[in-house]
Amino acid sequence: MGPRRAARRRGTGARRLVGLVLVWFLVQPTAAVAVVGDRTLSVSGTLVQLVVDRPESGSGSAPGAATASEAETALEIRTVVEVDGALLPVPDALGTVPGRTGDAVVLSVVADASLGRAAAIDALARPLGEEARIAGVTTTAPIAASTTVEPLARGATGAQTLTILPVYWTTPDAATTSSLQGVANATSQYWSEQTAGRLAIATDVRGWAKISDPGSCSTNLLYSRALAAHGLTALAPGQHVLVYFPQRADCGGWAGLASIGGENIWINGSQNLDVMAHEYGHNLGLGHANVATCYQGSRVTLAPLASCTRSEYADRADVMGIGLSARTGNLTTAFADYLGLASVVRPTAGEQVSANLAPLATVSGSTSVANVGAVRSIALPVAEGVVYVDYRPAVGRDVRVPAWAGVQVHLRTIDPTIGYPTTYLLDMRPTTASPFASPSMPVGATWTIPGTSQTLTAVSVGVAAAQMSVRPVAADPALVSYVTRVYQDLFGRAVDAGGLVTWTSLLAAGTPRIAVASSITSSTEFRSGLIADSYATYLGRAPDAGGLRYWLSLMAQGVTIQQMEAGFLASPEYYSRAGSTDAGWVGQLYTHVLSREASGTEVRYWTSRLAAGTTRAGVALGFLLSTEHLTTEVDDQYRALLGRSIDAAGGAYWVLRIQGGT
Repeated sequence: MGPRRAARRRGTGARRLVGLVLVWFLVQPTAAVAVVGDRTLSVSGTLVQLVVDRPESGSGSAPGAATASEAETALEIRTVVEVDGALLPVPDALGTVPGRTGDAVVLSVVADASLGRAAAIDALARPLGEEARIAGVTTTAPIAASTTVEPLARGATGAQTLTILPVYWTTPDAATTSSLQGVANATSQYWSEQTAGRLAIATDVRGWAKISDPGSCSTNLLYSRALAAHGLTALAPGQHVLVYFPQRADCGGWAGLASIGGENIWINGSQNLDVMAHEYGHNLGLGHANVATCYQGSRVTLAPLASCTRSEYADRADVMGIGLSARTGNLTTAFADYLGLASVVRPTAGEQVSANLAPLATVSGSTSVANVGAVRSIALPVAEGVVYVDYRPAVGRDVRVPAWAGVQVHLRTIDPTIGYPTTYLLDMRPTTASPFASPSMPVGATWTIPGTSQTLTAVSVGVAAAQMSVRPVAADPALVSYVTRVYQDLFGRAVDAGGLVTWTSLLAAGTPRIAVASSITSSTEFRSGLIADSYATYLGRAPDAGGLRYWLSLMAQGVTIQQMEAGFLASPEYYSRAGSTDAGWVGQLYTHVLSREASGTEVRYWTSRLAAGTTRAGVALGFLLSTEHLTTEVDDQYRALLGRSIDAAGGAYWVLRIQGGT
């Protein structure tokens, strides 16, 4: 193995191991997931990504709750596929399907041979239907982990309709047509204000309709039966359907559920404006408004984001955060910019900028109309996403958390698998005794922005505007030398200007070198090189575009380099190159992974294991995580990066770290 390949592996083995189910599903032939009498159908459908707002341990508190959990969690996503009007749930074992709501997909459905297409879909739509199951989902254009262009959410402007369908199966709850109409009107008014009238939502609230008890919190049955009970057979473009039903305990406590970037909402017995407006925000394509505590002493850092203490829903000032009984807060500029509804200054590297930031909204009587045309933010790209600086005074809608008033700083990230934005309010006063007691940026404070060659200063704050300035800073020559060497070792090329600014700035801000190295080895360029090397080594060819996107997506979800390589080694293509025999496959495994020939005893042992039911993926992963293989790998890295051979203590340390998945 050459130095380039050895260097690329540095740091990748220390990531968390995840279950083998994704790799297992990829490499198994169709016969492995079917039984005698079954057949496999290809069914075209439309992807729908649902966001679950659940107040359970580990997921924060749903809108409407009083407090937010300190748990570090991502958005809880359920993937369903719409086929002929039915919302078919994708099994959890298949993981999150890459793609956005509305993308075309093809389902691989294993069904009883006696079932036709319509009957198979009907079986999939029933919660306990056992005659058919979804064995795989293929997207026609999955989102690659390399996505850097941030597309606007769909349907953020224009005319839309919010149709509310109340249903019950025993007795209605306390909601009335009038009370639901009031919440619907308030939701329409809220989003009209946030878009400065660019989004007009007409409301259509129906009376109660009785349906048969779905027997469980089945989103498909609740949705389909609500449509039938209210006589809706076809939906108009821009028509958002909200199914309201009396609270069900078997829903797990979630207050609302919505398709992200779609037109479906379910409300579990809540008439809170924050809940309805929040779920509508998901329909517009928005994720959650969170907070992140990123301190190193008195410095506010960002990278890696995983090192920060993050709390889901905990940005209490934003509609996409936690729900309160106070007025629903204005949308932060990070989200508004995603919707194309903000005027933002975007300084380039080396540019000096001074900007007067308008408040998020202009207050007039009881209304707070968003400042769409006036400059209201400075946006600066960083390694983890984009930093937005805006001004939220405690007026109008923004009196929910008066102690937070002032200049706020948010980090916005874009999910690489589904494409939704998430924001993190940063605490810009790291020396306070309690985090987020007053997170706004103090007047006169200067922040060296991690990952940039720029500083941000809060010059002054007044009633009408906050004056901010951005100035360039020079990089430390020692840090420039270090980053240059890292690029040469890992990529075999000179560092580009953007990369140099990003990584030297992070290091200057106090980010540990190991964190910077980990971020670089998580980059699309680095992972693409690993994947291309695996294609060349194991399959003897260059990667195809679809295969590269697929593996980048899996690695973005946590699949390790060893699991990725196990997928190649266990694939039918690799097996065919080995002569399509277990003995040939085992022999080739020894050659590629252990760089030696297998003895007859070793071949017989592994072929007997395969005959007994051990999967090729399991055997391959065992080889890749073996002490024999990893010792050689670590030694290659020592030679390539440090210019010396491995020492016993260092070798044992790194082998155990990789095997332990840390």
